[in-house]
Amino acid sequence: SLLQPALTALGFKRKRDCYELELAEQVVGVVCFGVGNVDPIEIYVTVGVRFIELEGLASHLQGISGTGDGWTLGARLCDLKLGTATKRPTVRLSGTESDIATIAQVVDDIQCDGVPFMQEWADLTKLIDHMKHALDERIRGNCYVTDPATTLPVALATIGRLDEGLNVVRRTVSSLAGMKNRGYAHSYSRFAAAYEDFASGPRGQVFSVKP
Repeated sequence: SLLQPALTALGFKRKRDCYELELAEQVVGVVCFGVGNVDPIEIYVTVGVRFIELEGLASHLQGISGTGDGWTLGARLCDLKLGTATKRPTVRLSGTESDIATIAQVVDDIQCDGVPFMQEWADLTKLIDHMKHALDERIRGNCYVTDPATTLPVALATIGRLDEGLNVVRRTVSSLAGMKNRGYAHSYSRFAAAYEDFASGPRGQVFSVKP
């Protein structure tokens, strides 16, 4: 209850379990809160950027309805705060008046560290470059992309670079041959087939002529 008015004052809007800040057309900054412990109450804060068109296409190709409330690229808020000797991953609430100061500090960190992070990564070209280097390591620096092998080709498709996207998908399928994690290999093969169909179909032709 203390968070919502403070974040609203910064321009965020509540959307189910997260707060969104419009950054550009089809691009929003996202702040999400999760519960790390209940006694005492500890919450963790994640900030990120969601590319709406990208997430919509990714959901379509993976057979998922809706785009959810998450992010395309994100980071723990504590990892963005400069000059901290120890990074506490969660924020502890005591249920007392001291929580007011704690929440105020969280909002200040979001404004000073989270929002600049969102603005920095609201550039799809920069995100694509980041993911090209992250295909073999999901975590790179402070930034986290859930699955670059899926997100990168979809991002390339949304800016008309379907051939590059197809190359990424085919290389990934080849690299997964004989992989121990057969569950992921199987799900990725389904995504790859959907991507191939999309690239050769009428919707893919529309995307391929984008500037």
